[in-house]
Amino acid sequence: MQEFDVAIVGAGAVGASLAYRLAPYRRVLLLEREEQPGYHSTGRSAAHYTDSIGGSVVQALSEETRSFIEAPPVGFAAAPLFRNRPTLLLVGRDTSNAHFDEAALAHVMGRLLFRVDVDECLRRCPVLRPEKLRHGILEPTAGDIDVGLIHGGYLAGARRAGVTLVCDAEVTSLARRDGVWRIATSAGDFAAPVVANCTGAWGDELARLAGVAPLGLQPCRRTAFLFRAPDGLDSSSWPLVGDDGESFYFKPEAGLVMGSLADETPSPSCDAQPEEIDLAQAADNIMAWTTLDLRRFEKRWAGLRSFLPDRLPACGWDPRAEGFFWDVGQGGAGIQTSAGLSDYAASIILDREVPAALAAAGVRWETLSPARFGA
Repeated sequence: MQEFDVAIVGAGAVGASLAYRLAPYRRVLLLEREEQPGYHSTGRSAAHYTDSIGGSVVQALSEETRSFIEAPPVGFAAAPLFRNRPTLLLVGRDTSNAHFDEAALAHVMGRLLFRVDVDECLRRCPVLRPEKLRHGILEPTAGDIDVGLIHGGYLAGARRAGVTLVCDAEVTSLARRDGVWRIATSAGDFAAPVVANCTGAWGDELARLAGVAPLGLQPCRRTAFLFRAPDGLDSSSWPLVGDDGESFYFKPEAGLVMGSLADETPSPSCDAQPEEIDLAQAADNIMAWTTLDLRRFEKRWAGLRSFLPDRLPACGWDPRAEGFFWDVGQGGAGIQTSAGLSDYAASIILDREVPAALAAAGVRWETLSPARFGA
């Protein structure tokens, strides 16, 4: 049985970034049930960064991550990790289906978000139907993020610092004896006094396996696809476009256009697959707002984003199980909060102060503690 100081279960962006942070200070094992890390949520990310989602805590974690990916450590990546691509939210004339309160954005209007008229919306995305629009809300500093390079940078940096990565290692039993977690996997047996649960949609399942009460994690399916822009029309400079009813979004992607239903359909933890009815609904929604003709998809997929009841991550020690550390519930912001959240998580495991920038934003150890769901 190989022994480590910390065993991290799940090698997606959350687990890989935590391993990257802990590697200089602890002997770290990174376990991944799939053949390669990042197969599920990380590998199916929309790869877009925005400062305007998730409330103040998620925004603080995102800002820390943005600082990291805009100026990563030397050798972290061979190419830029962030490229500007604004977000354009379409506000329609019909307000019956709007899912947001524009008045609630007053504190960021003129700073992060800016109201733009119909002409400006059409200038940025000429396929929009002007008769549908009242105005738009533009986030000019949003952008595309290179998920593969970010995830790969965490993994490479962690391994250079001595982290042991084991794939095809599904955890089959997890029990604490004599102050140490004994971890049986399909790739062998391991031991560590600390287990970090970074398994995303499978977070509650791993907890049950360890005899730890679940937190109420709800995986939700999101459907996405690629399609071609109209012949002769260069879509590469379009913003990410979504509607006030949260019924779709689309953005340029590798010479094509990526679209999504922007759905959050409750799902079991699984290898999520798109459903035909969701694809058809997404196409209808996009065509209702644009002149695009979505008759063919070049590729289609689905991924899981997982939420806790208050839609904030759980990051901290379980108050009922010694050495069991939660790091789950990032929703759709796992990549864009990865550097900030992993720094926060490592500070707890290493018994250090909360990172200064997060503390300045009001984030404390208790802010994301799983203890908030009841001891």
